[in-house]
Amino acid sequence: MQIDNDTLTQVACDVFTSMLGIPIEPAAQEPADAAEPLVASYIGVSGDWTSALEIVTTERVARQIASGMYEAAADNLPENDVFDALGEIANMIGGNVKGIIGGECSLSLPRVDRRREWSFTDTQGAPCTDLHFHCLNGIVAMRLTEKGFCGTAATS
Repeated sequence: MQIDNDTLTQVACDVFTSMLGIPIEPAAQEPADAAEPLVASYIGVSGDWTSALEIVTTERVARQIASGMYEAAADNLPENDVFDALGEIANMIGGNVKGIIGGECSLSLPRVDRRREWSFTDTQGAPCTDLHFHCLNGIVAMRLTEKGFCGTAATS
């Protein structure tokens, strides 16, 4: 089974808007080259259906997301809180995807790291759904890939 663009878009919008109070909307274009540091989060779904969710955004947007989650000034948040917030976004979206799929599935713990480029990890030909959203005057890029984590970036 594959989650289509419309379903993943609805899940992402529900998590950001309803659960976090952060408005997002689909973006037609891919983000430009990274002029500022990027942060990426990953979470895997394994069991009857195997997939990986990867979310990439700028550190500035990640800080604003964390600021909203922790109700604290974005500039005063330690990196761990910023990483935890983006990991929690992956966890919430991944949990919703897992619920849609049904069956026997479990979520991995989210992983978060720094990134230099917007590109996602190599899917090695696995089916994937790529989405981009306008969020907090920036972009949030998202990829849902079947077949689990691909490439080495997800294991660092």
